[in-house]
Amino acid sequence: QPNIEMILTGITSMSSREVSLYQTRTAQFIEFFYNADVNNDIVFDVTAIVTVTNQTPQQTRKLEARYLQEDSIVVTYTTKLTFKTSDPESDPQELVVAPFETEFLRGIYVYQFLKEDGEFA
Repeated sequence: QPNIEMILTGITSMSSREVSLYQTRTAQFIEFFYNADVNNDIVFDVTAIVTVTNQTPQQTRKLEARYLQEDSIVVTYTTKLTFKTSDPESDPQELVVAPFETEFLRGIYVYQFLKEDGEFA
């Protein structure tokens, strides 16, 4: 599987415990996205394994003619999916990123999965 990158704002690095939580919770969110919808008959019985391969501090960004320093990292990871589908044209790479496509879904991921118990501020 190709590497996927996600920017996490508010932190500059993750400890080994946080990496483990990130992997588990990201996989849980992907599974939730597909398996919680009982009306989804296209992709179902999804299991995900997320493996962080790198974390890199984010560069300072220039916004509105001034520099803002944001605490953030780019997390690089791979995802292994197993699933059943009724659509032989289903693209596994699209299935990996679909749960994060909208701001609404990303909000669910951050606030109900990553920040669930205060591990990620």
